[in-house]
Amino acid sequence: MKKLLTLLLLITFYSGYTQNPSEVIGTPIKLNNLIIAEHEFYKFETLEDAEKLCNSLGPDWRLPTYEELNFLFDNRFRIGGFENSFYLSSNQKWNRVYCKAFFDGRNRYFKIIDTKWPTIRFRAVKGFLSNYVSTEHINSNQIIGALSISEFGGFVTAENDFPYLMTWDEARKACLLLGPGWRLPTKSELNRIFFNYNKKTDFGGLDINIYWSSSEYMDNKYWTQSMTEIGEVKAFNKFEKFKVRAVKNYEYGRAEKIIKRVRK
Repeated sequence: MKKLLTLLLLITFYSGYTQNPSEVIGTPIKLNNLIIAEHEFYKFETLEDAEKLCNSLGPDWRLPTYEELNFLFDNRFRIGGFENSFYLSSNQKWNRVYCKAFFDGRNRYFKIIDTKWPTIRFRAVKGFLSNYVSTEHINSNQIIGALSISEFGGFVTAENDFPYLMTWDEARKACLLLGPGWRLPTKSELNRIFFNYNKKTDFGGLDINIYWSSSEYMDNKYWTQSMTEIGEVKAFNKFEKFKVRAVKNYEYGRAEKIIKRVRK
């Protein structure tokens, strides 16, 4: 009798957190080889619950990775159906799980064992994400524009930033796609860009924002430079999204473009 009562309680509990798999899948959306369920799960309490719900949809359905979750966020209007809520990924770090706020794009890590999660949803996916940052998203000529030369020599900068915020991996890939020699600036180079920009000498068009460098701090954290008056230099997890200004060694760009020097 006791076992029967326990079974009934479990059935009652899980039925309250069950959504019809066929309704959740709906008409899947395919973007960049990633297949995305039309609707989302919102009735679950733990990461384990979320993984079980994905399994209930059928073979290969799963939680999105952090990169895939960023992709969903960037394409949220095209995909449709997202709420102003936190969304769950499969990526974990130090007993925390990576989530993204779809109302302002913030990245957060919530404790896996925390029973006081905010309202979190997730969209199941399957397949794989390929060429997230590809040449079709980048107008190289528009980004490079007229080169600016560093007052201290040694490297040149593209005239413009990339038009969207990127994770560190996306930023590195996007710079490479501009052509031979293009890359993320080092921490030191980014600091030179900041001081030149502040003196209104060589660099223009920078946002009052945070920019990625190529220099690693430790454990998937990379140095950044704030372009505010304070110019804070700080290391962030590479999954965060910041602005990007590409550079290349001076010898690559000497004869490629007319050097643009912006004076006072």
